[in-house]
This record gives sequence, structure tokens and C-alpha cells, in this order.
Amino acid sequence: MYNKSLKKIKLNPNFITGLAEAEGCFSVSVYSSKTAKFKIKVKLEFIIKMLDNETELLTMVETFFNCGNLWHYPKDGTVRFRIADKSSIKNKLIPHFLNYPLRGIKYLDFISFKEAFKIVESKEHFTNEGLNKLYNISKTMNKNREFTEEYYSPKHTKDNNIDYILLDGHFFFKDTAPTEIYTFPLRAALRI
Repeated sequence: MYNKSLKKIKLNPNFITGLAEAEGCFSVSVYSSKTAKFKIKVKLEFIIKMLDNETELLTMVETFFNCGNLWHYPKDGTVRFRIADKSSIKNKLIPHFLNYPLRGIKYLDFISFKEAFKIVESKEHFTNEGLNKLYNISKTMNKNREFTEEYYSPKHTKDNNIDYILLDGHFFFKDTAPTEIYTFPLRAALRI
């Protein structure tokens, strides 16, 4: 199970950013609620979702941020690290990603998340106009984001003297025989 000595290991901030790029999600939710003003509730959260066997790693992430919590989901065999309180978002999460910026498409979701947080922090979400802004932000994030030809420029990473983005993953195909699956690691460095 969980090894308590791992709590003493300090993760590298760049590792945290890379993990968030791969497994994290910035979420802005606007939904109906009978108890909320205007009958609508707003939820901002950052989540890293992984398989249950990565509980120790997510515990180390929780220690790194010194906030948030872990939630286990036995039905799908996953564990989630989640930051949702305004103080932790303002004082820990946003500063981390400003100091150690995301370098991929998730950077755009962080910018949208930060914009949504400003609306909530200023209490503008208690107005119809603020709720509409949040709703529009939420509908253009993550898998709902639409891209134009020039949708993203990773120039924000130039401030940190980073000239390359490293991409990796796997390409696989299944042969006609049902038991033959071939995988090939892919790695590419893009100059920005």
C-alpha cells in the first residue's frame, strides 16, 4: 500500500507541470442548483486522474502542493487528486503554472481557468453577466475547444529559455492475426 517515506520526497516542479500536461484537467462547471443564487452553481477544480496503482504518486503531488485531496473510485479503478478551494487555487495552483508553464494545448485551458477564477474571485459570478461569461468559458475548454488555423503559439515558454517541446507516446497496430499487436515508441522534439 502507501509508503509513508514517499511523503518526504519533494517532486520537481517541472515534473508536476508535465504530469498535469499529460493527466491533468482544468475544469469550470456551471450547473443548476436549487439552493444557489440564480439557481446556478459554479465549480472550479483542477484534477489529475490516474489508475489506482498510482496512488503513491498522487499522494506525493498532494504533498507538493500542500493542499487538495485524493478521491478513490473503485468502480473504474482510478484515483484523483483534486484542488477545488479558492484559496489553494489562488495561492498555490495558479502561481505554480505561472512559474512552471504548461507547454502544450492544456496551456489554453489553464488561461481559461485563470480567467474564470478572476470572475469568481471578483464575485462577478453573482451576476447574470458573470454567469454567462463563466458558462461560455466552460463550453470552450478541454474537449469542447475549437481551433482555428493559428490557435496556439507556445511563445509563452520563451520566457523560460525553453526552445523545444518533447512529445512522446506510442503508435500501435494490430496484425490480421488476433494475437499480434505491435507497438512502437514515438518521440519527437519540436523547435519553437
